[in-house]
Amino acid sequence: MLRMRAVIQRVSSATVSVDGSIVGEIGPGLLVFLGVGREDGEADADWLVARIVKLRVFERDAGRMDASLDDSEALGRPVPTGVFGEHMDIDAHNDGPVTLAVDTKDREF
Repeated sequence: MLRMRAVIQRVSSATVSVDGSIVGEIGPGLLVFLGVGREDGEADADWLVARIVKLRVFERDAGRMDASLDDSEALGRPVPTGVFGEHMDIDAHNDGPVTLAVDTKDREF
């Protein structure tokens, strides 16, 4: 059974363009590539979001990845997105690089 999967990259900045126009952009943060299947539901999305915001991928102390989005008080901001079904150009500047994959079939913290 397929499940919702996210590939997460820590970036210093990223943009998403459709037909040459930027439709989403961020500064330092997380770029999430999300795959959703027909069988995925709201419970899968809720679990995945809760997992992503707790990933310790940011440095609080130099050289130690010991802070998460949850720790940064950056939650609650609008989330820039691409355009479903469109060809998108993604320009990402990896910070690290830090790249992780999270799958809802692996529901352990």
